[in-house]
Amino acid sequence: ACGGGVDKEQETELETAHIDIKADKGWTKDSTPAIVHIKSADGDEEKDADKVDFYHAVAPSEDNIGSYEVKLKVGSYEVKVISPVNSDGSAYELFETEDAKTLEVKDIDGEDGNSIDMEMKLIPADKVTDEMLTAIVKDTKDAIAKGDESLKGDNGKAVLEVLDKNIEANPNAEGAKDESDKAKDDAKVDEAPVETPADQPAD
Repeated sequence: ACGGGVDKEQETELETAHIDIKADKGWTKDSTPAIVHIKSADGDEEKDADKVDFYHAVAPSEDNIGSYEVKLKVGSYEVKVISPVNSDGSAYELFETEDAKTLEVKDIDGEDGNSIDMEMKLIPADKVTDEMLTAIVKDTKDAIAKGDESLKGDNGKAVLEVLDKNIEANPNAEGAKDESDKAKDDAKVDEAPVETPADQPAD
């Protein structure tokens, strides 16, 4: 009478979603990764235990293009990106707005299903303000606190190192440099990674 194993399986079946990130130019292996924030859209009737809220670092697999395949339960998610900082100190405007995009994960097979495009437009280094860089540092630090394994341990340290170096290259960086030094000390890189749905054992 414990409901059998079958419907439990149905409940935790995960679908693959594709998050594709494209920059118009400048995003290379010497840039910091684009950091994707995925969280359950509010209004879902889910129990808190099922809520998704984590960050993942996406490095470009070829210049200006990076992608992340993530396993998620069927439902609605908000996806945001923290801008990379490139080796010359340039950064990105993210798809017209800072608002989250909604990713609807449905129970479908096939390559085209469940995919979302995030577009980034280069802002030249001299146009990137100290405030923008400071915000990226603070956002990155928050992301590491709630990051999956791509933002913890050596991975997290490497992100902060590259961020620090690339901010140094920016002619406008002042307060952002201090913020970046602090982040290297304060960021929670050594805590356990936040579990994503793919890490959670089926009930």
